[in-house]
Amino acid sequence: MIINDIGMLQATLPTQMQQPITTVTSNNNVVIIPLRSLAELAHREYSNGNYERAEQLCMELWKRDPTNTGVLLLISSIHFQCRKLDKSAQFSTMAIKLNPHLAEAYSNLG
Repeated sequence: MIINDIGMLQATLPTQMQQPITTVTSNNNVVIIPLRSLAELAHREYSNGNYERAEQLCMELWKRDPTNTGVLLLISSIHFQCRKLDKSAQFSTMAIKLNPHLAEAYSNLG
């Protein structure tokens, strides 16, 4: 299970989510990041195998918009890669409840 389309993740960010947020980098520097860039960073961390950091970033995005199915699918993929299959299924199921036409969410369930 791999999410390759950062555009899907970004496209689901509503206009009000374009406001910047403050986050802390892995070396404890405080930076201000626009949410669209946060989504890109989360996907990059996931692609690089930095699943813990990718999850932290996704959880921040999800906290700000719990209806963002792209974020839910990325969180599901992170848990799948970490072999946390129950959590992976939980987040895929949440995405399906929001949009029953998400083929990727169904494929994540197996």
